[in-house]
Amino acid sequence: MRKIVNFIILILAFFVGVSWAAGTIETLYSDENAYLYEGQSQESTFVVEQLDGEIYLWLTVRLKINGGESWGSHLLSLRINDQLVDMAAGPINREGEIKNVAYPNNNPEPVFKDGKWFVRYDSDYIAWNGKVPAQAGDPYNKVSYLYRANELINKEDFVQQNYVYTFRIGHLLKQGVNKIQLSCSGLPDFLQDYPLEIKQLSIAQQQGNVVLWSRDFMDAIYPWSVPMPKEVARPLNVRLSQNEYEPVTFACFSPVALDDITVEVGSLVGAGSVFPQDQIRLQLVEYKKWTAQNTPERYKMLSQMQAGLGAARQGITPQMLVSISEFDLPGGESRQIWLTVNSDGVKAGLYQGSISLRRRGQQLASLPISIEVLPITLPESPVRFGAWFTERPGTPMVTAQLQDLKEHGYSFVSVDCYTATPQLALERGELTIDYSSFDAVIEGYQKEGLNLGPMMFGILTPLIKQIENISGAKLGEEAFDNLFVKTICDINKHALAKGWDLYFAPIDEPHPYPDKMEQEQQYLALLKRAGAKSFSTITPAGAYTLSPNLDLSCIGYNFLEEALSGKPKQDLYWEDVEPQWVIDNTKWIYKQIRSFPFDRYYHGYMAYRFGVEALMGFAYNWTSQDWYVVRVEGNELKGSVGWESIREGIDDLRYVELLRQIWTQQYGEAEAKAKLDELLQPVLTTSWDEPEYQEYSKMKALLQDKILAELSK
Repeated sequence: MRKIVNFIILILAFFVGVSWAAGTIETLYSDENAYLYEGQSQESTFVVEQLDGEIYLWLTVRLKINGGESWGSHLLSLRINDQLVDMAAGPINREGEIKNVAYPNNNPEPVFKDGKWFVRYDSDYIAWNGKVPAQAGDPYNKVSYLYRANELINKEDFVQQNYVYTFRIGHLLKQGVNKIQLSCSGLPDFLQDYPLEIKQLSIAQQQGNVVLWSRDFMDAIYPWSVPMPKEVARPLNVRLSQNEYEPVTFACFSPVALDDITVEVGSLVGAGSVFPQDQIRLQLVEYKKWTAQNTPERYKMLSQMQAGLGAARQGITPQMLVSISEFDLPGGESRQIWLTVNSDGVKAGLYQGSISLRRRGQQLASLPISIEVLPITLPESPVRFGAWFTERPGTPMVTAQLQDLKEHGYSFVSVDCYTATPQLALERGELTIDYSSFDAVIEGYQKEGLNLGPMMFGILTPLIKQIENISGAKLGEEAFDNLFVKTICDINKHALAKGWDLYFAPIDEPHPYPDKMEQEQQYLALLKRAGAKSFSTITPAGAYTLSPNLDLSCIGYNFLEEALSGKPKQDLYWEDVEPQWVIDNTKWIYKQIRSFPFDRYYHGYMAYRFGVEALMGFAYNWTSQDWYVVRVEGNELKGSVGWESIREGIDDLRYVELLRQIWTQQYGEAEAKAKLDELLQPVLTTSWDEPEYQEYSKMKALLQDKILAELSK
């Protein structure tokens, strides 16, 4: 056993009693990368000149093992002025128990027991990604089970659940010099060669009632989220082209409840002008609690993503974005404010100002904000993005939805046969078709700049029912088949006369269902007889089977990813289809799009990697269900955090496309692609996994700088 060694480090933290900016914290003491072995302790001092405002202590800690991870034990004792830091001080950032996600049937451990705090055994501060070479199926590797939420989406939340303690310690302090002591004890003999690592220990004093803080907009902020010191009072910086929308967010935290809070953006001055206030949209992130009762399937996914949380927190997600007039901030909680900056028509240059929270005429806190509008005009996305949609044009709300789709980079929607049904009739034995509803829907979409290219019309059930009723026959019977062909022929002729490029979709996702596949084959043969083009949402095996008569197969994105990565799953969706056939024959893909989590990658860099012509998302606003990307409530169209991330992905793709165009002119198509592929390596990972969030901002800045350099030549 290692001998018990006590050592004392005396550090006097110099604190000057200056006037602090409200919304910030002032550091009183900070230490990094300290190590304690079994039986060792560390003592330091710091100065508090005034005991006003909340004072917090942050502690990031683990037992530093050489590789992988394991569970943990109660090792760390913490005292301030010889008083034990116990549950009266917190932790305010995490629950009082910690779950072992590797062994979910085990009882949770209390985070504080016998005067000591629980410490995880880990090698990298990323929870549940253990990889022990000698152990097949490491139980501490839950990356897939968690949907990578421990590495993305909820990364900071997992860090705080497992490695960070945040305490309110004002009741333990005195004016003047204060003492803090940490000690390590309780390690079993076989672990006593490993140190307890204190990665960061910070003590800071809050000025005012509110702390303003921020992190990457794709790293979720929850009501229980508490900022780390590095996240507090960071200026908000936006850099965008002259025809782009860009999000920037910040959060507010208060130990006490505050109501009637408003958000105000001051004048942003620069470039010989002022940035238009009406081109900065302010919204509040709204949270939803999913349960096994209200949405079982979604709750199952979220409960995996949030494994480790207790029942009270599990299922809560940031979701919709709502307009701000005033909002309330519960004590001990955070709320996230979302800004969307629109640079359309704004002169290039740097605009600077501030954004503040106010309450009843008094300023609570403020942050500096800068917006840099670059002399860049982005092209349209080379990939067309579309969504399943059922709304009929003609009302202010539907117009708002169509404009919202366009503003988010989506260029088309499905023409739903239930919404845009041609009405069939027999008059003196002749077929007549009333196109008034059909025309009104498509013309309404086109009026808002959508559906100017190929569009999907389906599913055809309402049309099929009419044909059955008029003919008195079913699919495969001569009377039905002949009337179906005549009807489609007339609709197609009408569409062509209007200049519409229509693809008919008889059945939704017919494969791998034998009865549906048989019907789909019959319908496709009839469409071919009518001279019309066909469309199907389909699997690889289904697309291959239907290929003789199918004009446009829209395959699930995951199948194309499997083919390109060389990892096709040999199952009923693939059957015996070769991956190369899927690569060569997939031009359209579709995927689920959701209000949460984020979906930037597949609308951006992965869309480039796929090399497809179009991606369809299901769905935009489908009966206003919470899990789709927007929701209509009364007169308000609510966006979502997922929907904003989709726009960011499409803008990523537009930057890539602009640089491709520039380099193609200079070097030719092949060399331009090779240069782009090399440049994009940090985001086009060899593992095909989504890169960490910081790579997005790095890559966007790199693309912007490359484009500016090329344009200046």
